[in-house]
Amino acid sequence: MTTPPNGPKAPGAPLPKLPITIQERIDNPRYIGARWWYEGLEREVDGVARRKALLGFMALGVGIAGIGWGISKVTKSAASGIDSDALEAQKSYGWNVGADDVALDYQAAALGEACDPNVLTTLATRLRPTDPAFVPHYRATLFQALAATPTASGLVDTGKALRDQMRYVSNTETQLAFDRGRAMAALFEGAAAKGKALVVDLPGPLAVAFAAGLSEKLEPVFGFDGWPHPRGVVPSHLTLGSALYFTDLFEKTAKSRPTGAAPVFVLDRARLSPYEDDSDKFDNRYVAVLPTADSLASLGVTQLLYVSADGDKEADDIADDFVAYKKKNIDLRMVSTADFTADTSAPAQKVAVAPRGASASYESNPNVYYGGSSGTHFWFWNTYGWGSPPRPATRPVFVPVRPSYVPSPRTTPFSSTSGSRSRPSDFGRVTVHPSPSGGKPSGYSRSGSWGRGGSLFGSGG
Repeated sequence: MTTPPNGPKAPGAPLPKLPITIQERIDNPRYIGARWWYEGLEREVDGVARRKALLGFMALGVGIAGIGWGISKVTKSAASGIDSDALEAQKSYGWNVGADDVALDYQAAALGEACDPNVLTTLATRLRPTDPAFVPHYRATLFQALAATPTASGLVDTGKALRDQMRYVSNTETQLAFDRGRAMAALFEGAAAKGKALVVDLPGPLAVAFAAGLSEKLEPVFGFDGWPHPRGVVPSHLTLGSALYFTDLFEKTAKSRPTGAAPVFVLDRARLSPYEDDSDKFDNRYVAVLPTADSLASLGVTQLLYVSADGDKEADDIADDFVAYKKKNIDLRMVSTADFTADTSAPAQKVAVAPRGASASYESNPNVYYGGSSGTHFWFWNTYGWGSPPRPATRPVFVPVRPSYVPSPRTTPFSSTSGSRSRPSDFGRVTVHPSPSGGKPSGYSRSGSWGRGGSLFGSGG
């Protein structure tokens, strides 16, 4: 498992060519991938909380009047800002609002080659589901950021700035996720996919790679509903870079995929990343939007498999959805990606799966299986109880345990008694501070008061 160093603050464009390195390995297979991507989310961030600011004034010997003046000035600044949904603020003022001189940080995950400019501006169309029945559930928000221009008057085309900074994202973690996706796809042969749907809920780059591995047999339906930001709580640019890397493959498998393929709803688990009050981060978090129970039923779905890194509990923002699915008699199961491992007795190898551009190929380890062996692979269906294996299988020496899972109502920050989608009032919101002279904003702060971390952050700060 890789744990790249945080490194210094990312420099301005042009971006350097970043190597792919392995700094550390952690033995617990259930955390392969997840902790690597969350590492960047849990770094300490700059920013001063109210109490620290007050103590600083006192240490400098500033009198009570001076303290009151300082607080009133900040409060006035926060009050003069525009409280907004983070995505709406980005659409109005640009994806990098308040941080236009800060480069995207790829955490040593990016390849050096530049992205195809034709793909950058058409990604949302290229990754649209081919089955018309799935199109209403496709959330292309992330992909649309590449071609978006600010709606506020007098602002430059920040979409070009995003396109210029985009890099393909691929490393050992996304490669393993791709191999695991291909291994799972092999389980869904012919009638085995009938009446089924998958929800893949992994850190964004891994979710994309896993979906790419599935895409030969199942149809990805992406649900990335936020934009990247140089200081974003959610590192959506990594997800975007992974999608760009696999675009060629997604387009190729779409042409050969069986008619009536089962849907795979692809989510970025980092959408709910924790956010500290005294952070300088931009709160670009969002909630997942899955099909309603009635919509799934209309698609003929009677069984749903939830794929996550640990396989023990659904994410908070979709808990109510899963309860509704149960009420609609949709049978739910959970599986951990860690149950798909490489056969260590087989020779290590990589085989070409499909061309990637004019001079490269997508490669995969064909020896990744459920239970770690080709003989145990189709035992998956014995474990999960959804019919007989389409091929003979032997019981693994170590049988992965199917989580005993029954969706049940539970209180979360996203719980709602009205039946409509709910989210905390300070979730995915920012306060934008317009420049007195017009044009681009002078900065942003966390939505709310100074006492909740509302200090101003702007370009160069």
